[in-house]
Amino acid sequence: PLPLWQIIFLGSLASFTSLMTIFGNTVVILSFVLERQIRQPTNYFIASLAVSDLLIGSISMPFYTVYLLAGEYWPLGEFVCDMWLSTDYTLCMTSIYTVFCITIDRYCSVKIPAKYRNWRTDRKVLIIIMATWIIPIGVFFTSIFGWQYFVGRRSVPEGKCFVQYMEEALFNCILQVGYFWITLIIMCILYTGIYRVALTLQAKSDAKHKKMTSLVSMAERSRRGPLLPRERQQTGTATSGSSPDAGTKQGTSSTSFSSSRNNEKEEDRSSSPTFPSDTDPSSNSPKRSPKTTKKSKKMKKNSTCAAAMVRRDSFANSDQKSDDASSVGSLNSLPDTPPIDTLPTPVVVSPAVNVQVTTTTDSKCVQSVLARVEDAAPLNGSDIEPAKNENRALKALRTITIILGAFVLCWTPWHILSMIMSICTAPEGCVEPVLYNISYYLCYLNSPINPLCYAFANQQFKKTFIRILKLDWHRT
Repeated sequence: PLPLWQIIFLGSLASFTSLMTIFGNTVVILSFVLERQIRQPTNYFIASLAVSDLLIGSISMPFYTVYLLAGEYWPLGEFVCDMWLSTDYTLCMTSIYTVFCITIDRYCSVKIPAKYRNWRTDRKVLIIIMATWIIPIGVFFTSIFGWQYFVGRRSVPEGKCFVQYMEEALFNCILQVGYFWITLIIMCILYTGIYRVALTLQAKSDAKHKKMTSLVSMAERSRRGPLLPRERQQTGTATSGSSPDAGTKQGTSSTSFSSSRNNEKEEDRSSSPTFPSDTDPSSNSPKRSPKTTKKSKKMKKNSTCAAAMVRRDSFANSDQKSDDASSVGSLNSLPDTPPIDTLPTPVVVSPAVNVQVTTTTDSKCVQSVLARVEDAAPLNGSDIEPAKNENRALKALRTITIILGAFVLCWTPWHILSMIMSICTAPEGCVEPVLYNISYYLCYLNSPINPLCYAFANQQFKKTFIRILKLDWHRT
């Protein structure tokens, strides 16, 4: 038996860890039950993970702590020993598989968002969750309870409690490679794919920021800079010997489109940012009435500007746009990952539109459109901040590193040591008992960490968590 001070210290530490595991995962389950917005298919996996971790904190940890503090002596008999081991191994494997499913869910959400969103239904997610519980139950209850009958004897000494099949190196190695090592390798590959998607979205965000900077710089030059000699000469030629209406008509006609004017104007209106002139009836009339007011003229002119200044992205494939938007939203769901694409949508000149600013009217038209950017960004291009926070891809990398690092740190040591113990044939053993016990408890430590990595990193979970702490337990 251990000295009294070690029993008190280790018992207090284990009790604290167990209570924190129970508390954190209970809050996650309550949040899932109480808040309607959380009860989404992607959060079913988090709720299942919380259930398995809750049972680990309330069943696995206390029994193993008592076993260690008693000097690795088991006084409860063979049946209770096998039942505890079967339950313990089942819960641990369920936790591993659920984390694996969360990784697959996030990868598909950012890689093929449109297809995966249509495929992922409540029923399919529940079937997957049932599989993550049924498979471990079948594997470990059968192997732990039935191993003594498979080999014809029970080799576990009286007063001890451990898994008997660990003495069979081939079976133990095949089992661990099948449910852990292959899972770990696939998780690393999937998180690498998620990080690449984050880099792609970050590059798109940077490109949009460059477009915005260029646009604002153009607006600054159009405001303050003098006209070039060629532009001044063209302006004088266009305005001499013509009436104001003719000048306006000429300024408008100098804007050429690659397709029919009427069709192009309708397409631009639907794909460009909404301007006040888009909804004005006067902008739709083919001819201007002699009694048109100055306000109608201004709105008509702005409508022409709106048709000329459109986003380049509006001519891209609509399905690709949908996938990109879904990818951004899915990637933002990663814990502690801020929005990837939060910059204002820039207004750029489309390659399908050829705009020639050759008259005073067109110059004013461009200025009136560019002036709309003032509310979204400062006029000086050098004053535009690339982002309020640090690089989004780096934050995604940091989040992935924390999640994957915690998983590897908690689960890998025990699986390495247990494989060594099953292969080693030395009578005195190849692994120190203290080192093995520490590695076994490291597996349990993943249970209080999981709520921090998956649930509490979600803003909706945070809000519901605060609501629960305020004793507001009404179900939405």
